[in-house]
Amino acid sequence: MGLLALTVVSVLQLSVSDCLWCEHDLVQRVPDFDNYLLTEYLLWSVHVMLRVECSSRCFFDPHCHSFQVLKANSTCIGFATGFADTGHIYSPLTPAPGYQLFLLPRASHYIGSACTSDSDCHVATSVCNDGVCTCLLGYIFSPRQHACISDCSTWGNDLTRYFGYSVTGNDQDIIRNIYTEADCRVQCSNKDADASYICVSVEYSFSKESCYLAVLTFLQVPPAARVDTNDSVQYQRSCAV
Repeated sequence: MGLLALTVVSVLQLSVSDCLWCEHDLVQRVPDFDNYLLTEYLLWSVHVMLRVECSSRCFFDPHCHSFQVLKANSTCIGFATGFADTGHIYSPLTPAPGYQLFLLPRASHYIGSACTSDSDCHVATSVCNDGVCTCLLGYIFSPRQHACISDCSTWGNDLTRYFGYSVTGNDQDIIRNIYTEADCRVQCSNKDADASYICVSVEYSFSKESCYLAVLTFLQVPPAARVDTNDSVQYQRSCAV
């Protein structure tokens, strides 16, 4: 075996050994996600022989905060956020027998993690939003910068839900006869194929069964246009992973 091959093997063994501590003591399984495949904030998908190798892969990637494993075919998937529960997932949640989700220690108090108050959320300009740490409405989560920022150079497809907020007079597009939030959400990402504008936030009105697409965030519109209401829900896109 050549020197390069020995070095690679040694690094892998060291990485796995270093992560045995977090594997045994600190990696937290989230049973709520058993037998589901996640796609939100997806970083990568690889094949490994052991779960500890998946822990190690995530541990040594600074952007990775959680991972899924499927022992049957050695699948290892890394994600850029933590996850609280299945009720706060807005991308397709696919039934997939055998999958399990684990959180790294750094997922605690991070975007996506469970919370009971704003003090549980440690990313600057983040808040406890309906039991989950998210960026304050109008700020945009950047997985690459580990921060809540004011604008993105590249937009991702992941969304954050904010109930009880509406924006008036700043709609780029209105789509009528939309009967569910899920149907409204996809209208925003579908607009990526339309070169005339990029949808960065989307609002659904329950009573009007309508979807309002916008090129501005909640904080980018004039304060007079921001409305509190129990009839609407806002979704804010995140930056690309």
